[in-house]
Amino acid sequence: LYCVATYGVTGVRDQLAGTARQLIERLRPITDLPLVVGVGVGTPAQAAEVATFADGAVVGTALMARLLEGDRAGMVGLVAEFRAALP
Repeated sequence: LYCVATYGVTGVRDQLAGTARQLIERLRPITDLPLVVGVGVGTPAQAAEVATFADGAVVGTALMARLLEGDRAGMVGLVAEFRAALP
């Protein structure tokens, strides 16, 4: 189940929205589906934080920004950083 971490504009943020954890805590008791958090997850550290309370993290803007800049190698490297940050 895709859980939107913030109730604002999408994109990379300095820190993960507190609403992300609150949303997961409210949904856990009512569903057995895996819960993944997206919107505002823009750094490997934020993805690692999400992994402490959710089943996964969705990253979009941080990766797409690299592609749109023509930095395919940078995007691939960033994917590796995200993967390394997760348990």
